[in-house]
Amino acid sequence: MPGLDNNKQAVFSQSWSYSHCNIWKFLRLMGIGVLSVGLLSVLSVFRISPGAVPEKPSAILYVGLAARNITPDPKNTVVWLAGFGRGRRATGIHDSLYARALVLRHGQQKIALVSVDLIGLFYPEVKAIRQHLLDYTYILVSSTHNHEGPDTL
Repeated sequence: MPGLDNNKQAVFSQSWSYSHCNIWKFLRLMGIGVLSVGLLSVLSVFRISPGAVPEKPSAILYVGLAARNITPDPKNTVVWLAGFGRGRRATGIHDSLYARALVLRHGQQKIALVSVDLIGLFYPEVKAIRQHLLDYTYILVSSTHNHEGPDTL
């Protein structure tokens, strides 16, 4: 490849496989990135205009975090893996899958950011999650788009 030294050419000439990249680390970082962007968006709702002085101290910002293992057991249930073609049956567990949530409450406003280690969710599943959180001001539901988890799409 023009303009690259020999070491970089060797890296680009290798065929791509899981042994050459840590897809799990990438997916976790993507999930953290989605949650970070969501958190910054949420916090901008609570922003006070420059020069504005509140008449009384603002309410405390309460923060709650939760994670629940949602890994199916392929020994007790048939689990078909998502992505990379059809007919891939899970034979074991390499890493656990989680549903994670961040909840913020400021005064009467409650916000939930939910992320699941799945390839994705259809809108009816997202609506079902939101039905459990009816008193929330905002709800963001996302997935890590994991191609090595159960096929939910």
